[in-house]
Amino acid sequence: MRKYFYSVIFFAITAFLICQPVTADYADGVKAAKELQKKIVEITQKSIPSYVFIGGGSGVIISADGYALTNHHVIDKIKSDKFEAYMANGKSYEAKVIGYDPRGDIALLKLSAKEDLPFLELGDSDSVKIGQPVIALGNPFGMAMNDSAPTLTFGVISALHLNQQRNTDDLHVYSDAIQTDAPINPGNSGGPLITMDGKVIGINGKIEMRFGYILANTGIGYAIPANQIKRFLPKLKAGGRVYHGEIKGLDVKTDLDMDAETNKVSVKVTGILKGSVADKAGLKEGDCIIKADEYLICNDRRFWGVIGTYPAGSVLNIKIKRDGKEITLPVTLKARETIKETAMNDANAPYLGIRLVKHEDNRLVLIEEIESGSPAAKSDLSEGDIILELDDEKVNNINQLQELIQKHKPGDEVEIKVRRGAEEETVKVTLGKTQGNN
Repeated sequence: MRKYFYSVIFFAITAFLICQPVTADYADGVKAAKELQKKIVEITQKSIPSYVFIGGGSGVIISADGYALTNHHVIDKIKSDKFEAYMANGKSYEAKVIGYDPRGDIALLKLSAKEDLPFLELGDSDSVKIGQPVIALGNPFGMAMNDSAPTLTFGVISALHLNQQRNTDDLHVYSDAIQTDAPINPGNSGGPLITMDGKVIGINGKIEMRFGYILANTGIGYAIPANQIKRFLPKLKAGGRVYHGEIKGLDVKTDLDMDAETNKVSVKVTGILKGSVADKAGLKEGDCIIKADEYLICNDRRFWGVIGTYPAGSVLNIKIKRDGKEITLPVTLKARETIKETAMNDANAPYLGIRLVKHEDNRLVLIEEIESGSPAAKSDLSEGDIILELDDEKVNNINQLQELIQKHKPGDEVEIKVRRGAEEETVKVTLGKTQGNN
């Protein structure tokens, strides 16, 4: 009986609320929703002419003279520095890769159009806020090619300044990512993330995978921020590969003790390598890092994330607190060092044509760069591959790989087992001669 009584009360209250006259707040909400819908349609119609289809992915034109952006992993799959790019109106132009940034997952293209092209301006990604509405244009699963128009998805900015630099096996590092719940799927890569004022504040490139392997929208997508891209644009336009900067010889750690003045967690310098970039810049053990350029630093992940958004050669102003005083130290960022897979200078020595770095867990070897025209470039090896074995012998470090290669001679075919993302593959490569005489 009591259960029945509560049910009657519930339905009575519900009926009462439903029958109430429309309030002013409700009317205002409906009006705001209609205005937002109108704005979305307006921005979409403005943005679509600047979108381009690139292979199975996406891109966006950022200047009237035909410069366009996409992801490095999109052009890497095409395996050519020239290809056709298709506009939403059905026109196509030859696109040439001008510059590329594998680590930042960005490539700059130039379309061959003789006339001015529609474009979208790069916005200020540092000014966006969590909860701000955004639009993503893309080609999910290749479906948008059916009518030559990109697919629109809508959502909000879910998070900012996400640093994935320390927990990825990928060559492409998103160290200051913008997170959005606007649905992003394979094929959206390289497409723009657009604000309600029609500015590109990021290039969409990554998604979180369900259970670690289902490559479909999960409500968590990542974009490379526009301000990071702007810092690299001059070098990208100059042509070729560009490199991210690092501060060598510096160890930092988040200090969980609150700073008495700022009431915030700080970042302490815990180690300096003598003679390193950090040492020459004047950093000392015990320094408290407050800012990197204009960015406040609250933990070590954020610090390394900021560093990852600057190209090699940049001068970064690091503000520190030392003995109660604030000091600003300019630090010139250096490109991280790569090592050739052969240590021999003999012109007849076997070689692959790759440059390597130690993987972040210090036990694996990562292919950072593949030389153009090399045996590796002619094979199925890719930048970002982690080398596991050579001819069934386990590879634990770069020195061991060099020794295994030097057991062979030019013309020998070797089998290299690599890890690529979550998959393992075996690639056959015919060794050439050092200095490219193959």
